[in-house]
Amino acid sequence: MIRYPTMLAVVLGLVTMAGCSNADPSPSEETPPRSETALTRDAEPPQNDPRQQPTVPLELTQADWRGLKLEGELGCAFSPAPGAAPLLFATGIVGSDRPAEAAIKLSADGPVKLTMDGAGGFGALAQGGLFTGADDTFAEIVTSGDPIAEQPQVAMESPRYAATLKIGRGAQSVTMNGVWECGP
Repeated sequence: MIRYPTMLAVVLGLVTMAGCSNADPSPSEETPPRSETALTRDAEPPQNDPRQQPTVPLELTQADWRGLKLEGELGCAFSPAPGAAPLLFATGIVGSDRPAEAAIKLSADGPVKLTMDGAGGFGALAQGGLFTGADDTFAEIVTSGDPIAEQPQVAMESPRYAATLKIGRGAQSVTMNGVWECGP
């Protein structure tokens, strides 16, 4: 008989203490479920991540690509039209297997140096190629394969080619048509 009243007293004590506690937590104490918090944080892109910025190539100046000190005595340039300022400039060493280098400018912060995938120096540049760099930045030149027929014929090291330039950073990219030309 003594056991039931003791057990009854313990149960009543616990019920009384539960009734006295604050059942509604204040808004500052509320915590969303863990999965909801993770989804919210993952959905917000970092503000300072350059890979999240729009990928729009800017015109390169001679000072831009010279400032990067690209290696090579001959180069190629992609322009949106003949005679227009280049959006990509690449150089390579003649007769070398060392990968060519390129410059693109995606922001007012200045140009970015890219390295051609594969070997081949200047000789590999004539038909375009893929260049990669920091922050998942890439540029790919795809030429038409046939030189542009020009009248009168322009004297230069290599003929002009119709080409496509695809520039990207992270998951964003832009593709445009233009001209790929190589020479001194």
